[in-house]
Amino acid sequence: MTEEQAGLLERAWRELEQAANQRRHGFHLGVLANSTPLGPDARTVVLRGVERGDRILRFHSDVRSGKFKSLQSGDRVAWVFQCPQIKLQVRANGVIGIHTQGNLADEAWAATQLLSRRCYLAEPGPGTSVPFPSSGLPEELVDREPTVEESCAGREHFCVALTHVDRLDVYCLAYEGHRRCHFTFEGKAWQADWRIP
Repeated sequence: MTEEQAGLLERAWRELEQAANQRRHGFHLGVLANSTPLGPDARTVVLRGVERGDRILRFHSDVRSGKFKSLQSGDRVAWVFQCPQIKLQVRANGVIGIHTQGNLADEAWAATQLLSRRCYLAEPGPGTSVPFPSSGLPEELVDREPTVEESCAGREHFCVALTHVDRLDVYCLAYEGHRRCHFTFEGKAWQADWRIP
């Protein structure tokens, strides 16, 4: 890998790490796609965590949602992040792992803000057909965040999804001409090759 390729890989991971903690970063909301029996499916998810050393991208989901039902541990998924302000697009491919129980899920739930926990209290669950527009939130929580005690009922619907990234495609927009580099994790290291954008 050349020094320029290594710098581009470093930049991609740095931007992803920042995005997990900065709501206004262009990469904070990514598009996650997978294959289903009905064809491709894609949805916007919040990037909740990045572990560069382990090549992990993390998001949270409601186990009652369509995206959860269409994803199984071991499935291959693709992420797309695009930020016009920094003129960068990153595509990440990997294998997903779903965690509904255990320390990982419990710790993530404990760190989740009350307003975010409120989403997991909707009844019926996400994607359920209803006869009129509705958030599904209990009436008493429509205009406020739940207390810690009230939020506990949502824990059973919460899961953590980890994507173990093995391919990255980094696309830099530039007036002088765009640049694109493809990275593949092989063995214990990233391999890189330039591609025409």
